[in-house]
Amino acid sequence: MTSAVADRRGRAARRSGGPARIAAARSRLADGKILGKRFTWVVLAGYIAAIIVVGFGVRFSAQPFLDQMQREAMTERAAARAREIDARIAEVVETILHLKSDESISRLVLGFDRVTYKAEDVLAELDGQKHVRHAILDYKGTPILRSPGFMLRESKAAFSAIEFYSAARLLSVERPLAEAVRLRMSDDDGMAHLLVVLPIASRGLVEGVLIVERVIELPTVASVGLTAPFSDSDWVVMSNFQLGMIGQWRDLSTSPIHARIGDTGYSLVRLANHEEIATLGWDLVQSVLFVVVWGMAVPFLGMVVFGRGVISKPYEALAASRQKLARSQKEVAELAQIATMSHEAILVTDRDQRIIWHNPAFSVLTGYAEEEALGRHPGRLLQGPDTDEETVARLRAAIASARPVREELVNYRRDGKPYWVSLSISPLSGEDGVVDRYVAISSDVTHKKLAERRLEDARRQTEHHALHDALTGLPNRRSVDGLLEAEIGSDDGARTLVRVDLDHFKAVNDTHGHAAGDHVLKHVSDALCAEIHETDFAGRIGGDEFVIALGPGRSAEDGVALAERLQSAIRRDVVFEGKTCRVGASFGVASSEDGLISNRQLLVAADAALYEAKEHGRSQTVLYTPEIHAGVQDKRRLSVEIERGIENEEFVPLFQPQVDAVTERVVGAEVLMRWQHPERGVLTPDQFLPMATRLALVPEIDRIIYRQGLRAAAEMERIGQGLPKISFNVGSAQIEDPVLISVADLYDIESTTVAFEILESVLVEEQSSNFRLQVDRLRDRGYRIEVDDFGSGHASVVGLMQLNPDAMKIDQRLIIPIISSAKTRDLVRHIVGIGRSFGISVTAEGVETAEHAVILRELGCNTLQGFHYARPLNVVELLDMVEERGTIRPGQTGDDPLPAGHSESTA
Repeated sequence: MTSAVADRRGRAARRSGGPARIAAARSRLADGKILGKRFTWVVLAGYIAAIIVVGFGVRFSAQPFLDQMQREAMTERAAARAREIDARIAEVVETILHLKSDESISRLVLGFDRVTYKAEDVLAELDGQKHVRHAILDYKGTPILRSPGFMLRESKAAFSAIEFYSAARLLSVERPLAEAVRLRMSDDDGMAHLLVVLPIASRGLVEGVLIVERVIELPTVASVGLTAPFSDSDWVVMSNFQLGMIGQWRDLSTSPIHARIGDTGYSLVRLANHEEIATLGWDLVQSVLFVVVWGMAVPFLGMVVFGRGVISKPYEALAASRQKLARSQKEVAELAQIATMSHEAILVTDRDQRIIWHNPAFSVLTGYAEEEALGRHPGRLLQGPDTDEETVARLRAAIASARPVREELVNYRRDGKPYWVSLSISPLSGEDGVVDRYVAISSDVTHKKLAERRLEDARRQTEHHALHDALTGLPNRRSVDGLLEAEIGSDDGARTLVRVDLDHFKAVNDTHGHAAGDHVLKHVSDALCAEIHETDFAGRIGGDEFVIALGPGRSAEDGVALAERLQSAIRRDVVFEGKTCRVGASFGVASSEDGLISNRQLLVAADAALYEAKEHGRSQTVLYTPEIHAGVQDKRRLSVEIERGIENEEFVPLFQPQVDAVTERVVGAEVLMRWQHPERGVLTPDQFLPMATRLALVPEIDRIIYRQGLRAAAEMERIGQGLPKISFNVGSAQIEDPVLISVADLYDIESTTVAFEILESVLVEEQSSNFRLQVDRLRDRGYRIEVDDFGSGHASVVGLMQLNPDAMKIDQRLIIPIISSAKTRDLVRHIVGIGRSFGISVTAEGVETAEHAVILRELGCNTLQGFHYARPLNVVELLDMVEERGTIRPGQTGDDPLPAGHSESTA
């Protein structure tokens, strides 16, 4: 097979002409590209030549029109400027005619009134105008009044002009404006100044003149000269006589451009400038060229594009196709060789999906030889019973629509052994664009699929372990929480939940071992699975805690009935290794069917019902009721209030005085905890301490009491009524708290000893080395260590010796009955004897009567405490008692009492 394919590819390569034919094709392609470039350069040269011709033609043909347009534009500009100047002069003349008639002006000229301020007020209107000056002359030409800057010689010249006319003519006939206007040149600024002169007459005689000067802001012909060239701004003012003579003074090719300034006898003049016309011509050429450049760019660009497409592109396409043909023939031979050498199975089918060629790797993968595969349909040849029908349907749909497709499916070898392949099928089109063949490439992915299956099995197993209890196989707490959140919590219908907690299970572990306990747990899980309904859900959420979620539609009665059945099943004796194990169970049932709680609150409600069952003797079934619900709400409210009370420091200390048994002087006070509730008043620890313990907030409350007790002791010492000792109840954890010492250092306490009362349980419990180290540190700092409630539990004499406390307090349950019980008195006597033998001071609490005090004093107690002396006091009441009884340090004899308010130093 391989040799035949190679022979066919070699013959195809020889027919293609080899490298020589490819080189020839490349040469023709290069010639086509050169032809295209030459065509582009020819079109570009024609484009540039056309632009140049158009530019010169516009320039020379438009010159006469430009000259005419320039002259007309300049003439119109001159007329506009002349009208503007004439309007200014008319304004001045009108103002003068108005002022001349003023009586104050006439009186000033005739000499009747030499006080000029009235005339000046009249002429103030002229002073406010820009570029205007004025003067008043008498009949001799002597200035009477003039504005600053007015030239006197010009005023005399104007006066001489007035004298030329008789007074009768001036007064009877309107003077032409030209006779009233004079032009002069200023040496200061070189601008034209127009003088408007009007006579002031009285009784037919000219008595003086009123002259107003207006700056035109244009030069006169005298200032620039007729021989100087005119620039764009060289408009000049000249008389009409000068305008008529200008042709004799200059060699002009064109007549000057001018415009008369009204009837003043002057004109605004400018000579035509050929340089400006030439500039205007080039501006026009530039504008035309701009339009031509962009206007001609589109057709010429079209010539380049379409010309290349018509002339050079076909040639280039022909050359490219020849090169492509030569290259494709070579590539076909190379691809055939690559396909033959490929390790992936490749086959080609015709349009009827029959195999017409395949590579050797196909035979290796499937086991079919060439003669067995050619002409066969690949699906019928390779697919079998485990091949997925949906995958086959997708393959057939892709082939029918002539689109590529990739799938993974099971095929079968010639020997019937299945294997997984990653199959890619692509359609192949002929020269006419019609799909006539298909190529399929297969990769063996059996090992990959087996690895994925193993990973999936491991994942499912891991997930099962994560959601199920390893011992019982029941769903664990995580699975139960998911069920309660996802299914029950979102269910609109009422649901029921049963909480199960084993009774006396710890005794099984302690008595028979944990293996027996595990056996019991399996027995309980089997009982749960046997009793629950098929729609129910049972899970283990703790060591000996289980939960059962009843299926939809099952009521609270169903839950109670299930609990009763489970109660009987769980109580049965369980035999493990010949040992009988017995346990019971308490049940809490909660349902949302009465609307008291929601489905999301079922677990909390079932816990509350279970707690009630435990509190009322165990091995019971309790249904969550409105009464329990109210209690839960109260506890929830209490927990919130406790947290608020800690934040606001509502917990306050009270003081239980301790007195010397002999002198009955105050030897100290025990700090007791109270809650100053803002609404319920003072609460004792039994009203809030259980809840605070469940919330793990007792240490925070103890810290508040500790700080406030120390602050009260420091204040009593400051006012001279210090206590010999102040005692605090602490646990083992607080003793190990390093903050205990640092807090006391914050308060100025010198003569008051701080004592810590520890429960008797520390005498029998194994304490850590850190606890013993901290006790030693406290003693070194002057603190006293006392044992509280001695005799209430299993007191250890060895533990008492190891702790070696400074004092021990006998529990009040042994003190109260000593009046009527001789045995109790003997017991107390022995406890006092133990204390004496170890050198430990003995305190008796619960002293309620004077008889108690007498008996305890006779039994040898050192310190007494109880209601007989005082109930718990606040600081003020404690101060009163200290002042009344006086104080004495513990252990000090009554022969040397301390005065009230004084105690020995702790140093």
